[in-house]
Amino acid sequence: MSFADDTVYSEKQLDKLIEELEEKDKLPVKYFRNDKQHKTVLYLDGDYNYDDIEFDHDHHDIDFGFHKKDKKKSVGFFGMYWSPGFIMNDYTAANDLLSDLQFADDEIEQLWYNEFGFKFYIGKNTFLGMVFSGADAEGSTTLQLNDAGPTVHRKMKFEQGIWGFTLDKRYRVMDRMMLSSGFFIGRGKSILTLHQQNGEIIWDELWANDQTANNDYLKMEKRELVFEPRVSAMYRMVGPIWLKVEAGYNLGYSGKHWRDITTDDEYQVSNAPETSLFDGLTFTISPWIGF
Repeated sequence: MSFADDTVYSEKQLDKLIEELEEKDKLPVKYFRNDKQHKTVLYLDGDYNYDDIEFDHDHHDIDFGFHKKDKKKSVGFFGMYWSPGFIMNDYTAANDLLSDLQFADDEIEQLWYNEFGFKFYIGKNTFLGMVFSGADAEGSTTLQLNDAGPTVHRKMKFEQGIWGFTLDKRYRVMDRMMLSSGFFIGRGKSILTLHQQNGEIIWDELWANDQTANNDYLKMEKRELVFEPRVSAMYRMVGPIWLKVEAGYNLGYSGKHWRDITTDDEYQVSNAPETSLFDGLTFTISPWIGF
């Protein structure tokens, strides 16, 4: 009866209206069926072919080559997560130093990170978020510098932290599954703390001059800019709870290298290795709470 707001008087006129269609998302239609007038809206699918129009003379229904527009599935608007993360970083430079100090070989192995993040929708299936992540490792060793010398106790603590921003594009491929690609950019920091105690610690002599002279303490820090391309997949378990699997590759860069931060005055450590402590593959599995 009407097509795109034009009254239809004949089949020939309808053919002409279809041929003269301009690009538009939706077309209001009125039609008469079973002694009643009905209204609907047709949506262009972008690939319709006028030659494919079929006429069903038995039921008087016409397939115009258009399709009803599927309801677009939401990718959400906000979410948060906590996850253990595995980063295959190269700790060779730090382990070489610790080995020289009589710690075990490969004292610092691949670390498991605790990662927390949240993201919110900014339009066009894109999410902006923040991520905080950290890990640490500790070790100790006991040795004698010479046969007559006192026992030396050494301890180490290695800490790493990352924080920054993420930008992701999501794709709802199924009702229960979404894919995502994007990147992280932020700051990374590595801290190596060394402590050495020579001889026995005696309660009454903790503050004696000769005893405090036997304590050595050093704290060094290295800061880096970290960039990481990421891809992930999420599967909805129940309600707003999803299972999120993500993989990426960290790239670290440092304009400044190791610095001594034992005191308030900072000193650059000469001849320190300039290699990044954040380069490597990353992998996380986590629950995602999304709305």
